[in-house]
Amino acid sequence: MSTSHLARLRPWDGAGCFAVDYLPGSVDDPRRDLVKRLKTGDAAATAVSAHLLAHALDKRQRPGRVSVVAVPGHAAVMNWTTEALCARLASILPGIRHRPGGLRRFRTIRRSATAVERPTIAEHLDTLWVPIPVGGSVIIVDDVLTHGRVTEACALLLRDAGAREVIVAAVARTRT
Repeated sequence: MSTSHLARLRPWDGAGCFAVDYLPGSVDDPRRDLVKRLKTGDAAATAVSAHLLAHALDKRQRPGRVSVVAVPGHAAVMNWTTEALCARLASILPGIRHRPGGLRRFRTIRRSATAVERPTIAEHLDTLWVPIPVGGSVIIVDDVLTHGRVTEACALLLRDAGAREVIVAAVARTRT
């Protein structure tokens, strides 16, 4: 699968690093197909997504120790899809260490995509924790960033736990 046509020209903006733009309702968009396959745990989509995200992240210097952690899903179980993406990303980028389970959800929260009202940052904070010590820079990885509430909650928790810098990175960012 050729991916050069999927990548954003400017992956960095004020909210973080995003490899592709994504329009959820578009039927024939290959980015939609990539995101759908990534969410199902498709190994090929995980590999493509990791390479797109690595290319976007590699354009920015990260001094010192850098860890990569997955943004937890809505359920109080490990998000294996995003953990696999983080592991693949760490294997591509030198000097980055994957910290499995570095962020966890201890209580299930309503799904943003299916809820009438999306969970607030405070609601996310009430269900998340950082079970391992952190330091240095931390890259938090998600599959799709829509409103950014869960990533903002994760960034706040990581900073409180000792992260010097928190970088938000998502394979896709929705265009609204």
